[in-house]
Amino acid sequence: MRRHTATPPLDLASFAQALARPGSDTRIWNSYGLVMRGDDQPVEYDDEGCQMMVNVELMPSQIPIRCRVGGAFAGDGEGEWSPLVEGDEVLVFIPSGNPRGGGVIGPRLNNSKDKFPKDVLGQDSTKNGFAFRRRVTPVVEEHQGPYYIRTVVGLSYAMIGLDDVGNVSLRGADGEMLQLSADALMYQGPSGPGSPPRHVLQLLHSEDTFLLQAGDAYMQLSGSRATHEVNLITVPGPMAIGTATNAPQEHVATTEAVLNILVTVLQGMVGLMAPAVVGTPPTALPAMTMDPAMAALVTAAGTSSLWSTFPLTQAALVAAFAAATQKSAAPAGLPQSAPGLGCAGLLAG
Repeated sequence: MRRHTATPPLDLASFAQALARPGSDTRIWNSYGLVMRGDDQPVEYDDEGCQMMVNVELMPSQIPIRCRVGGAFAGDGEGEWSPLVEGDEVLVFIPSGNPRGGGVIGPRLNNSKDKFPKDVLGQDSTKNGFAFRRRVTPVVEEHQGPYYIRTVVGLSYAMIGLDDVGNVSLRGADGEMLQLSADALMYQGPSGPGSPPRHVLQLLHSEDTFLLQAGDAYMQLSGSRATHEVNLITVPGPMAIGTATNAPQEHVATTEAVLNILVTVLQGMVGLMAPAVVGTPPTALPAMTMDPAMAALVTAAGTSSLWSTFPLTQAALVAAFAAATQKSAAPAGLPQSAPGLGCAGLLAG
């Protein structure tokens, strides 16, 4: 008896593989596309997939497709995004070559709608002479750790840094450093290896203390919360203080210097009266109504050596004023507390 062998069905997969060659694959692996509006908005958030989805029309096939967006990085709570609007041109990758499985948006493209920026920082970017990145939309960049930008310049470097506790540091190429923290605002520089900074500025928030140093000039102001309350201004040369837009032209007078002048004047007055009241004690002078402090000065002047005689001339008064306004000697072991009237280093308006 003759046996008959059944003919196997046509293996379409093997047939397609046998005929496959460049240009004969009808699948779409990647395509240009234009962002389109779709049923509502061009971009929607997929709550189930926890990702952004974009409606795209492939070109030139005009096949609508839903796309995910590829980025430089992605992770749990990590990602990046730049807004997409209707008409933006993108390159779409289609895994497995089947648009029904969705696509992935890759690079974005400039076109007649989204024009390439030709002028960047006043330079012609079309000359292909420098790299740049320009964004029109606002950008927010978050890091859960330190972030630094550093530019090496010879043996020195400029740097911008944000550490993991929120301190912000800015360093210049000459060693200048500006730091912002929860406790203080601090600046110092310029400085180099083995040389202290010439300029220092510190504002300590917790203690209400302000320090400023400019070369060999120094100032410190302290509030009542300061651990060491110090209020000090030290300058190497003259210091001028003006108020109400007045130019500082006159020397500052202290209370002690003014009292010295009054004593000198009163001594002169008593000396002028001496010829008529020689031998008469001050308490025997005609009764006068005066402030007790002024009366004490008159009494002190009357008991001085000028009681009996005093040549009241213009030259003598000038000499007396000059002597009274001189900077008095400081007590032993103590600094001079006030400059005194006529001190050339301090002017006031």
